[in-house]
Amino acid sequence: MKSFPAMLRYACLLLVLSTGLARADDAISFDIKTIEGLQYDVKRLVVPPGAKVVLHIENLDSMIHNLVITEPGARIEIVNAALALGADGPALGYVPKSDKVLFSVPAIEPGESAKLEFTAPKVQGVYPYVCTFPGHGFVMYGALYVGEKLTLPPEDKDPNLPPPMPAMAHHHHDAMKPIVYRTFMRDCGPAAIAVHLPGEQSYCFDAGACRLRYAWTGDFIDDLAILEAKADGFAHVLGRIWWRADDAFPLRFGNSDHPPVVHFRGYTLIESLPEFEYDVDGYRVHQLITPMPHGLAQTFRIDKLDQSVTLITDPDSGAAFASSIGGFENGELKLSAEQGRQFTIRMTNRPKVEPIGYWSMNDQQWDKCPSPEPGVRGQALRFNGKNAELDSGVTTNQLKDGLTMMAWVNVRKVAKEGAYLIGAGEADKSVGIRVDSEGFAASVADGNTTHAWHMKTTTREEWHHVALIVGDGKASFYVDGKRIETGSPVKLDMPDAHVFVGSRGGDAFYEGLMDEARLYDRALSETELEKIYKREAP
Repeated sequence: MKSFPAMLRYACLLLVLSTGLARADDAISFDIKTIEGLQYDVKRLVVPPGAKVVLHIENLDSMIHNLVITEPGARIEIVNAALALGADGPALGYVPKSDKVLFSVPAIEPGESAKLEFTAPKVQGVYPYVCTFPGHGFVMYGALYVGEKLTLPPEDKDPNLPPPMPAMAHHHHDAMKPIVYRTFMRDCGPAAIAVHLPGEQSYCFDAGACRLRYAWTGDFIDDLAILEAKADGFAHVLGRIWWRADDAFPLRFGNSDHPPVVHFRGYTLIESLPEFEYDVDGYRVHQLITPMPHGLAQTFRIDKLDQSVTLITDPDSGAAFASSIGGFENGELKLSAEQGRQFTIRMTNRPKVEPIGYWSMNDQQWDKCPSPEPGVRGQALRFNGKNAELDSGVTTNQLKDGLTMMAWVNVRKVAKEGAYLIGAGEADKSVGIRVDSEGFAASVADGNTTHAWHMKTTTREEWHHVALIVGDGKASFYVDGKRIETGSPVKLDMPDAHVFVGSRGGDAFYEGLMDEARLYDRALSETELEKIYKREAP
């Protein structure tokens, strides 16, 4: 019979084996899995200094991941370096070349496994391990503790670990229960956090850029495209987006006019709502977003602020802004250092100001477009002369009070006359913008009469802005901000039809680029259209 100490050692060995940690050939072995929700299933490891370590990594998620071990405190620096790799990222497995990268496993495809063997550092400390696929590392990381006889804090209080993420019920939501969900969202960097607030409000926070991207009302999101590993891997907003951020980062300190340097630090839950924490030009910012009637409230706390702060908004956006301290002038709120240490911004929904559908095309550069081409703002989507429409998610039933459709296009080849750029309906009941060998055209067919306008151009292979506005019983067609013609009285009288964006219709497809496509469920004024055109004109 084994002695009691021997039995104890045997029991401890069984316990070690059952938790995924084992010794083989004097090496400490761990099993780590990448799982849904941008996370590792094991978030911290403990080894003695100088130990031989073997990591067995299995990718159970539907997207690419890797694992990079960095020097203490270098996680954010390496994550940003991976983002800066751009088109070189895939060839490097998204692992940047840096002396602060100690050990790494390059990109692991879904369903595949990899092994990493290394000797632990001899210096005691906390060595982050992180996924450096673009944007993942802001929320997908863990901690390798190197030391003897370490006392670790509980996981939910460990500052070296990502904050816990509640599970999400897909598609719809409990109207009274907050939901915080890491996912991929359009018009946001790859480190998106979607949040549903009690009631009807939701928003998208970009952890990589440290800013609020957009807000919507109604139902939450549908992320089946991500779960099913579809090429178009974005969660789809189920409600109506009522506010979108512009390009400018909202916070400025002192007289600074340079793009701020930002680092995401995570978030803490306050009454189940996330308070985001990030650095802007060295200042620690805390941002808590809460629901209010017909909008959102954002409370900012800025640690050790010793100079003035300016918050920049777009006066033409879908939100009216007010502040708990001071007032906005031309979209800017200026506060002293004392005032700026804590203040609250109220955002109230201005209905139907924002488009019902918007496609910036910028998210294509890290999703399914391996070699994106420059657009008028960021990246453009390339069409290759085949049927390749975007899913607008909009039908003509939503456009009965009027519509505005617009896009920037660069047409290189038309396979057949009359290729649609954006439109809806069929034959004698249709509306849309087309391109042919001579230029651009728009038409509205109400079942009895077809109204059509044409703009000839000899510079089709350059960027042009096209827009069709229908409302108040008339239609107007614009090319490059110039009204071509206002047609005879028209009416939108067609069966409920899907609105398509892109190249569609028989074999009449075009080859070229599209950028900044928008669809409104109202007729924009000529002044509004002119502002958009002048703001974006290349």
